[in-house]
Amino acid sequence: MRSTDPDDRLHIVASRLSPIADGICRIDDLFPSNVLAVQTNRHGGTSSGDFASFNLATHVGDDPASVAANRDRLAQHLPCKLTWLEQVHGTDAVEVDPSTRADPPCRADASITRSRDLACLIMTADCLPVLLARPDAGQVAAIHAGWRGLCAGIIESTLDRLIAQAPVGEDEKPWCIWLGPCISGESFEVGADVRSAFLASDPLADECFTSVQGVSSKWRANLQGLALRRLRHWQARAPGGTGAPSLRVSLEPACTMLRQDLYYSYRRDRLTGRMASLITLC
Repeated sequence: MRSTDPDDRLHIVASRLSPIADGICRIDDLFPSNVLAVQTNRHGGTSSGDFASFNLATHVGDDPASVAANRDRLAQHLPCKLTWLEQVHGTDAVEVDPSTRADPPCRADASITRSRDLACLIMTADCLPVLLARPDAGQVAAIHAGWRGLCAGIIESTLDRLIAQAPVGEDEKPWCIWLGPCISGESFEVGADVRSAFLASDPLADECFTSVQGVSSKWRANLQGLALRRLRHWQARAPGGTGAPSLRVSLEPACTMLRQDLYYSYRRDRLTGRMASLITLC
């Protein structure tokens, strides 16, 4: 019988970013061999000025021709079709397949697929990117987790939908989850309202907030720590009667705000580009 203690079923493991091309890295040592996961950074593209140089977002004010060239370059280095979302900081997760329309993109903050050679993709510039593979069910997912979506349950709603679409019973193989580069707990200053919103459903989430010295109404929030708490709570309630699946979770330590040389950061620059995090079955 499986343990119902989520701490026995969640294991923090190491992973590494291996360059495929300038600005495009494969995530190694975490996902199964039939899964390709990729993270981009700000290098290797054609955008200029505030968006230099590998901006992949069409909604930030960059030259459309530069964005199109950057997207084409990313596609050329990957063996899959890319699916783009219109992200709205909500909790909707959509299933994508080869018939999914590219224009206009789906309004959602997570995508799921069981289709080979089709990438689930989200964009970030401080928010937390989450990539997931469920080996036994042949599913992958990409989640955009800003603080609003994270607090509202975007991770849990996506995981619930994975199980609802493929209830295969107890998963023998662990789910693999990557928490990518985001603004760190050292840099992410928030108001008391953000802290209160998380503590309303999880008082022990206080461990993920550090007070700003001398400012009683300001706190620093750890997005990756908050995501880990959400994953543990989701395990504890064992959705669908499947038992708590084992999770292998890896955390990318880089802070998007501090690494101006490598990543875009909305909190740091306001006018800036977006990176992509994507995952595909191959």
